Amino acid sequence: VYLVGGGDPMFRAEDLWTAVQDLARSGVKRIAGDVVLDDGRFEPPGRPATWPPALSFPAPYDSPQSALALAWNAAELVVQGGPRPGAPARAETAPLPHLAKIENGVTTAGRTAVTLAFSPAADGPATARLSGSVAKGATFREWIHLGDPTQAVGAALAELLPHAGIKLDGRIRRGAAPANAAALVERRSFPLGTTLAPIMKHSSNFGAEMVARTIAAEAGAKPATIAAGAARLSACLDRWGAPRTGVSVLDGSGYSHGDRLTARALVAALLAAKRAKWGADFEATLPTAAEDGSLRRRLRDMRGRVRAKTGTLDGVKSAAGYLLDANGNWQAFALVLNHPKAPAAEGVVEATLREIYGLPAIR
Repeated sequence: VYLVGGGDPMFRAEDLWTAVQDLARSGVKRIAGDVVLDDGRFEPPGRPATWPPALSFPAPYDSPQSALALAWNAAELVVQGGPRPGAPARAETAPLPHLAKIENGVTTAGRTAVTLAFSPAADGPATARLSGSVAKGATFREWIHLGDPTQAVGAALAELLPHAGIKLDGRIRRGAAPANAAALVERRSFPLGTTLAPIMKHSSNFGAEMVARTIAAEAGAKPATIAAGAARLSACLDRWGAPRTGVSVLDGSGYSHGDRLTARALVAALLAAKRAKWGADFEATLPTAAEDGSLRRRLRDMRGRVRAKTGTLDGVKSAAGYLLDANGNWQAFALVLNHPKAPAAEGVVEATLREIYGLPAIR
């Protein structure tokens, strides 16, 4: 049996469970051979080479990508205190308890202080090493990425097959599906606009990179590489008439410090979106001031007047989107600040928008 990944960043554990149930309902009760995980639509799993060095902590925004992955390649690590001091704490991942290998050294005590060490594995699930304590009745939660995404799917599959009544005689391994393989179960992704909304609202590097590779795959790249995806994005900028001076696109998310976008190029892209038939779908993906996404706690007195995507790196603060002018027209804007030592960098974008609207500065 082959599980072939198409690069959908929104493929969830729930979707995998539905597929496993459908397989069981089709009459499959035993798999005499192996389950083969085919992630060959994209280049081998990993992070773009242009990204900064991997973090020592498994933050979801630093997650590797693969054509076969569970949504965001992330899970919530949940550690619950025991019934009495000194009792072992319970630790697992959610939505499935064994998406990462957990070495749990946490005990129940009077306070919560958990230390997490993390290491990915080349041929198995990621390992989370826990130490410290959790208070009785308390819960420690932390979102982590799962290392190799394909291996995380394998761990989820190993957990789900028995629950569907399917016995696996062989093992779960990575490989390529034959060209003449027949589909037993198929799950189609949401439309691109629907997929982009959570990526944009929650600023997912993982999702953006998956979409960039998918664009390359749809254009014929075999396998789809991040370089091919970046080339397609650059071609879009050219088609939209964006000035290319000072512009460099190395990946799909902008996480690399080698990525360069100017305010003029961003505004040109935003104006092109306004003219495009898909413009309304794109605008719906943007965080809305004081309502959702990265702006849900920002720009409270501009509710309904600003839709914008924020961008933050060390030494970079930016926002680009649309603002409603005094005549009721939506205008494109882009603000990019490069100054690693500016202590007020977080507030510059908001201060500029307040100035545009004639609102008093926040003291």
